[in-house]
Amino acid sequence: MVRERILLCTSFLAIVAILQIDLVPQVIQVQLGEPYIGEDIRAPRTVVNTEKTKELMDQAADRAVEEAKDKPEYQIISIEAGVEASNRFNKVFTIFDRQRQKSEDNSGDNIPISAQLLQEIRKELLTVDEKFTDLPVETLNEVITLPDEDYERMKKSLRQLYVSLETEEKISQQKINTVRANLAQYLDNDRFLILPQDAPVLQRLLEAMLFPNLTRDELKIRQLQDEARRRVIPVKIEKGNLILREGDIVTNEHIQVLRDLSLIDNRGNRVIIFFSLAIFSLLLMGICLFYIYYFKREIIKQERHLYLLALISVVVLAVAKAMSLSNVEWMEYLIPLSFAGIVLSFLSEPQLAWIITTLLSLMIGVILDFNLSLTVYYFISGTASIYSMFNLTQRKEMIRMGLLLSGVNLFTVITLGFLFGTRRLGSQFGFALVAGF
Repeated sequence: MVRERILLCTSFLAIVAILQIDLVPQVIQVQLGEPYIGEDIRAPRTVVNTEKTKELMDQAADRAVEEAKDKPEYQIISIEAGVEASNRFNKVFTIFDRQRQKSEDNSGDNIPISAQLLQEIRKELLTVDEKFTDLPVETLNEVITLPDEDYERMKKSLRQLYVSLETEEKISQQKINTVRANLAQYLDNDRFLILPQDAPVLQRLLEAMLFPNLTRDELKIRQLQDEARRRVIPVKIEKGNLILREGDIVTNEHIQVLRDLSLIDNRGNRVIIFFSLAIFSLLLMGICLFYIYYFKREIIKQERHLYLLALISVVVLAVAKAMSLSNVEWMEYLIPLSFAGIVLSFLSEPQLAWIITTLLSLMIGVILDFNLSLTVYYFISGTASIYSMFNLTQRKEMIRMGLLLSGVNLFTVITLGFLFGTRRLGSQFGFALVAGF
């Protein structure tokens, strides 16, 4: 058992060491606003450009708000409309009350109002709203000369009508004339009990006093902005793109891109990633050991087989890491996981070979910059290689097996290419076919 524990610890440390190699690049020293001195910096992996993406998201959100600002579905009646209506009403009838009193004091009852007084009243009303320019002089004269009882009744009815209209009806700047045209129907509502003789004066006063009462529905606007931001396709910095060349002035955009790539300020990331990889590796090894202990316990007694299983796993991961460090894209499709699955099938049973191959495909996905597409590709390729080993008895069947595996790889690349929007599918087809043999 001592040797098995040593093997387990050694394999664990080797796997963690392989996974963490070059996962966090060396820190690059740059100074904002100063020329960069050093080798050209290229993106070691594909990441999202957060600065550009955020800028596009903000532009999309602003554009969506601009397009929706005049649409009724994104507007609601302002909670201040009732207060504004009451204030306007009080200002208008303060003027009327004062002028009625002034008219009574100067002229007495049943004496016509002078044109000068009517112009003075209109001038005061214009300080409340410019729409009083269109209010007929006859209406002003009628309001000033109404008997007190009729005036108070009209005043009370107008307050009720005006406040109700401004707090219940959506009145936009574009549709305010339509609302004015429909005031007669509103006055006929039995709810208000308007006397026929009061209706013409009330209608003309309402036409002058109406104002747009809509404001933005902030909840719907925020939902619209969020939806617009979600529809923005993230701007990506592709692996190998030139970030900085010697002599370039370092800008805020350069700093943000380097930060996205963990090329600066990544000291904390190193520790976090190391422990995360250790836990990840321990978890996958635990799954494998759990399966062996409960379902294939006889293998534990076969020490040579354990050494070979561990060696194959470490070698496959080491080769995968070496190929990923080459930064040659087509090398990513030539990691010998399928071959490892075949060898594991010979050394043990297909079920155990499949478990190990599956776990190795997850680790290869981590090595290849957490590439989900390649993880799925190697999982399917490894599974197909193990399946093709069933009933393999003659040499000519090796050719059939290679053709089958190449076909599976080709179909997988096509499917994943359309699913993940992979570019350069043509070259990847060739690499997948070669990997099958």
